[in-house]
Amino acid sequence: IGDNYTSNFTIKPFLGNTIVVWNTQKILLIDKPLDIASLNQNLYFDIIILRENVQFDDEFFDNIFFKTLITDASCKKWYTQIHQEFLTTNFAHIVNEEGAFVLEL
Repeated sequence: IGDNYTSNFTIKPFLGNTIVVWNTQKILLIDKPLDIASLNQNLYFDIIILRENVQFDDEFFDNIFFKTLITDASCKKWYTQIHQEFLTTNFAHIVNEEGAFVLEL
């Protein structure tokens, strides 16, 4: 995923999920499991949004790096409890507990 985006807003499919680029912010919306390891490269995003109780293991994030992690309102309380240690370690913003996430530009 290159940094050569010329428009202010782009939406692209990515391994069954969605990448949104807005200005300089790269956002990955994940609602289906991803096989990042098969890409054999590191991926960098400003924001990752976990949706629809998407399942992942800790190794999923070995090749994907981010500044902000968000679980959106579609993620149930049991989901955030199962992944509590991971979410806490990565300072995740949990919409169902903290309300809307506001991105300061």
